[in-house]
Amino acid sequence: MIEIIETTDNNLLEVKVIEEATDADIEHIKPVLKKHVVEASDPRLLIILEEITDWTEVVGLWSDLNLDGDEVDDFSRIALVGDASWKGWLTNTIESLVNIELKFFGMPDLLHARKWVQN
Repeated sequence: MIEIIETTDNNLLEVKVIEEATDADIEHIKPVLKKHVVEASDPRLLIILEEITDWTEVVGLWSDLNLDGDEVDDFSRIALVGDASWKGWLTNTIESLVNIELKFFGMPDLLHARKWVQN
């Protein structure tokens, strides 16, 4: 399931992925991402990965959302928050796909991730 979390920062889109994203979830979130990029003056993205057991699912999600294409370059910063054990694998895999500022945070560092992505 994918859930959009309301924020007070118009430049920040915060998304929570719980367990797994269905095809319907992907189709629902794609236009939200595109709309955010168009409407925000400095679009930033925070993705919280909750209860996902395999980091390869995250790489698949990244691809399904077309964040490995041109759309991702429209974001100035992206923070990923998830299982701390994925940090090396996930960061190296995704960083190789993008030319933007991207940082991975463990779940205990969610507040730090929010601050980082907004600054």
